Amino acid sequence: MKIAVVGNCQCESFAAWARRAIPDAEVTTVHLTCVYHPDYEQLVVAELETADIVLSQGVEWPHHGPVRAAAIAARPKTTHWPGFGFDGFHPDSAYLLDSAGGVVRSVMGDYNSRIIAAAFVANRTPAQTRRLFNSLSYARLGYFDAFPKARAAATLWLGEHGLEAERLFTEWLGGGSFMHTVNHPAIRVVADIARHALTQAGLEIREDVPAITDDPMAGCKWPIYPEIARRIGLAGDMLFVTGHPGAQGLTLEQMIDGSFEAYAALPPGTLAEIATIKSAVATLQLG
Repeated sequence: MKIAVVGNCQCESFAAWARRAIPDAEVTTVHLTCVYHPDYEQLVVAELETADIVLSQGVEWPHHGPVRAAAIAARPKTTHWPGFGFDGFHPDSAYLLDSAGGVVRSVMGDYNSRIIAAAFVANRTPAQTRRLFNSLSYARLGYFDAFPKARAAATLWLGEHGLEAERLFTEWLGGGSFMHTVNHPAIRVVADIARHALTQAGLEIREDVPAITDDPMAGCKWPIYPEIARRIGLAGDMLFVTGHPGAQGLTLEQMIDGSFEAYAALPPGTLAEIATIKSAVATLQLG
């Protein structure tokens, strides 16, 4: 039996768990970047056509020939599974797009700190920026309210997809932080989502699924700032891990310096035009 798992970066974790849950199955992945890229059209079509079961996140299939036709043809054997995002641990982390829709990158890749970006726009020094990481800033920016809001949204999202949201959330939180970044959940989260999707697809799962010790999405990590962590009942730190091979992590000072260097290479005014950064500058009274 061949199972094709379609989705964002979480599909690798899903597939890793599925291979252990159904060891006799061939489990492949189709990343959304391939779905939308014309160079991968034949690959995507082949995976959808040859799969016995398709497990897919909600995908707006491209409005062009073969890929869309293959997706429509696969519908009788398709079971949907929800992607999972949660910013309650990391409210300062943000994806930023410039005026042309391009992704602004920091030393942490696509992830940016709103505080650091705002400080850069306001011409603060690295030392001044470091001092902005405190309870007053977090309160002004609403970071202390992020966790309960994110929990309510996550509970609703999971429930809409048929999962026992309250039970799962309690179990996940019992093991500490269950997110590496705002969109990279720990393997135990994806495992529960995968278990539900595989069951919904009518597949038999072994009772003793071996634990995954090498979490596919654990390479890149955004810390839970200590002041925020204490209010959630967890331990926090300020160590940023880029996910690059051999990366040992960045201190907050290194995160600031590296991000400032990346922002200095941008066309002038790029960050200042982004609404979320304008708002952070005003909220932190940096203008």
